Amino acid sequence: PNDNYNFMYGTSERTPHNLMLPGKYNSANYGRILYLEFDISGVEGVSGGADLVLYVKQPNATAAKTIKYLSIYELEEEFDETELTYNNAEKFGKCIGTLKTPESTSLKPVKFDITDYLKKRLNEGKDYISIGVGINEEWQKQLYPNGTSDFNLNIQTKARNEKPEIILY
Repeated sequence: PNDNYNFMYGTSERTPHNLMLPGKYNSANYGRILYLEFDISGVEGVSGGADLVLYVKQPNATAAKTIKYLSIYELEEEFDETELTYNNAEKFGKCIGTLKTPESTSLKPVKFDITDYLKKRLNEGKDYISIGVGINEEWQKQLYPNGTSDFNLNIQTKARNEKPEIILY
């Protein structure tokens, strides 16, 4: 990975990134999202598979009781983390996958299969892969139609040992 990340709302790269949707689903104003970018210039092909691994935890026992689904999305454009803002950020593209998050206040890996997306980017001749991460708002609305205030989820960032990574197998 080339350590190009951006956390909306100015979350420090030295702390876990806190993804959330507020209780009444006002994500236009308050939803937090994460942009990841990895250097794939040294990858010549994928003979097996590829997983994106994110290390997540619930911030507290109350939040751990709320079921959350985390989704990852295709992004077409390369970005500069020092210049990315809500106003210039690319909209999330096709959903690559959605997984239920662990109900733990300890760090746990969440693995998304990104094999097809990685192959697509390599076939397009790209030397980077950009991925958007967010709590799946539509799934959450189905589970909690009246909203809840416990949609917090911490994701480890590039400054930690458990930083996001792509694993080829």
